[in-house]
Amino acid sequence: TRTTIMLQRICYTLDEDDVRRILDLRGFESTYDAVYVPRNPKKNMNLGYAFVNFARPEFAPACIDACSGQPFGDGDPPRMCSVAYSKAQGLDFMNQY
Repeated sequence: TRTTIMLQRICYTLDEDDVRRILDLRGFESTYDAVYVPRNPKKNMNLGYAFVNFARPEFAPACIDACSGQPFGDGDPPRMCSVAYSKAQGLDFMNQY
């Protein structure tokens, strides 16, 4: 069962706390157990994507539906988020980071 998604085309200034805040505002509070936002340390920005692992498989497709094609962050111009299942799955994958 797939529980890990990849949020693509997110605002470059977001960190893990920002992603959690946006997910919570969209109704996913307490549904995920890990968030990872890869960063470019030289530019102090993220790489434009994030991984989210959900506690139960049914939350992942709901998040895909809620976030796909929507702005994710306050970029100017806004970037429309693309969401898909991550190739790597699960909390064990997420705990590597």
